[in-house]
Amino acid sequence: MTRGLVRLSLICSILTCGLTSSADDVDDALAAVEAAEADFESAIEAAKQTLVNAYKQEIVKQTESAKLENVTRLATGLQLFEADGLLMEPELEEQYKVFGRASKAARDVLLETYRVASATLAASGSIEQVQEIQQKIQDRGLVSKLVSLQLTSKTTLYLAHGNSKGFMEGTRTAGLNATFEMIVGLSTDGIVRESVQKSGIQGKPSEIVSFRSISVPNHYLAHGNNELLLQRYIDADAFRQNASFRIHKGLFRTSAISFEAVNYPDHYLTMDAGGFVRLQKRKPTAEFSRAATFTITRPKFPIW
Repeated sequence: MTRGLVRLSLICSILTCGLTSSADDVDDALAAVEAAEADFESAIEAAKQTLVNAYKQEIVKQTESAKLENVTRLATGLQLFEADGLLMEPELEEQYKVFGRASKAARDVLLETYRVASATLAASGSIEQVQEIQQKIQDRGLVSKLVSLQLTSKTTLYLAHGNSKGFMEGTRTAGLNATFEMIVGLSTDGIVRESVQKSGIQGKPSEIVSFRSISVPNHYLAHGNNELLLQRYIDADAFRQNASFRIHKGLFRTSAISFEAVNYPDHYLTMDAGGFVRLQKRKPTAEFSRAATFTITRPKFPIW
């Protein structure tokens, strides 16, 4: 089913509930959306400024302690956060969680406003406007599930990213870079429901999902040249396909899961002998099955 047809079916389902909406209701809904978007931007900027202040306070602290190497590193980290939103300094992990919770709260408020407005607009027959709001929900990534991915056959290893590549990292060091937002697959119809529980991203077989980094904004796990890479989002079908994976029952243990590339049938994410994660054609061996089976766990770094 195409994206347009799926969205149309959602709209039709709302209309069949017998809802009606006046022109004033539509105007009010659109005004609420505009106000909520402005409030969202303000809330995100406030959260960012709080974290900037935390960086500056830590830099002062390290300066007073004459730890100049730390000062240089933190100053670089501050520049990277202000420019690209990168989160990378261990001293500020608790402040990252404050930032994450504030950002998530702002996202939830905006999502609820979008949901209510969508119902009002659908009831009025404003299909194009509903589609625009649904696209905003997808573009902003407002529906997600915070997860980490553990190798089922060796529970001390978690999927992480480093130097733009995916690899398996040990429990003791797995944290920010081993935590992802699991979202509706970039290469699916894009339909978004009003809650995570109904969003199609519960990690069940047949779902198509994508994984977005929490420490490097707007970057996703995607395969390229049979490697698993962390790449900045590109508005292109090829990228969306490379960053989308279909969930299957685990090849090693059926209570767990395995990830098949949507654009390379029978090719799965697996850990190679060096600990890196690659896309490989399925082999009928126990070794391959163990290397290609993961368990969705609670996030190693619960940023919210």
